[in-house]
Amino acid sequence: MNVPYAKGYKIAPMGEMSAIYHFASGQSHLVASPVPEILDILDGSPCDEKAIFDQLSAIFDVDNDDDLRILITQQMDELYALGLIERADNV
Repeated sequence: MNVPYAKGYKIAPMGEMSAIYHFASGQSHLVASPVPEILDILDGSPCDEKAIFDQLSAIFDVDNDDDLRILITQQMDELYALGLIERADNV
């Protein structure tokens, strides 16, 4: 998966949440971590969930790898449904 358009959104941190404005749809979304971090990882370079996991593991202190993998999968599915990312065939 990758971000459909480089700089196709703007992230504005708002305390513990972040607002994301998606230029293509004109919609705003209020999200929590790790969504902004996932978008930063994907910005401009497609990668798979393992690569995202590896990078997020370096950012966050995680007790259970399985919990992080599940969270990444759920967040990626939601970001895809919102149109903020697209599936990349050859990653």
